[in-house]
Amino acid sequence: EMASRYGGHVVNVSATLAEVADPGTPAVLAALINGGLAAATRSLAIEYAQLGIRVNAVSPGVIETPVHPADGCDGFGGRLPPLGRVGQVSDVVDGVLFLESSPYITGEILHIDGDPNRQTAGRCSRWLGRLIVWPEPCQPGAQLAAGTDAELGEDLA
Repeated sequence: EMASRYGGHVVNVSATLAEVADPGTPAVLAALINGGLAAATRSLAIEYAQLGIRVNAVSPGVIETPVHPADGCDGFGGRLPPLGRVGQVSDVVDGVLFLESSPYITGEILHIDGDPNRQTAGRCSRWLGRLIVWPEPCQPGAQLAAGTDAELGEDLA
C-alpha cells in the first residue's frame, strides 16, 4: 500500500544487544535476531528508496518499562550508561518521532542508550524486534497511538 501511494516510513525496533557481548547475559539468539534486523533495515532502505519508502530503526539500551521497572535495574550500580540513568519509554518515542520527522534519513540505526561505548547492551529492554509502520509521513504534532509510556509499551506488544 505504501508503494502505491509513493511514500511511507517503517521504523524497526531493535536493541543494542546485537553490538556488545556480555558474559553475564547469554543472548546469542537475541544478538543474532537484532543483528539481522539491523542488516535488513539497511537493505530495505536501499530497496524501497526509489518508491519513496524510508526504513530506519531505533536501538534502545537499558529502558525502564512496566515489565522492567527502575528498581529491577538497580543491580547495574556503576555499570549504568554514562548518562547515569536508565532510559525511559519516552526517550525511545522521541527517537522514533525524530526519525519520522526527518524525511531525508533512511537506512539509519538510531541508538537510544545513553552509552556511546555500548557497554550496557540493552539489558532490561522490552523492545526487541518491534516494528512501527507509518503509511505516510506524519503531520506536525502527530503522536503515536498511545497517550502514556505505560500504554505505549502495551499497545506495541
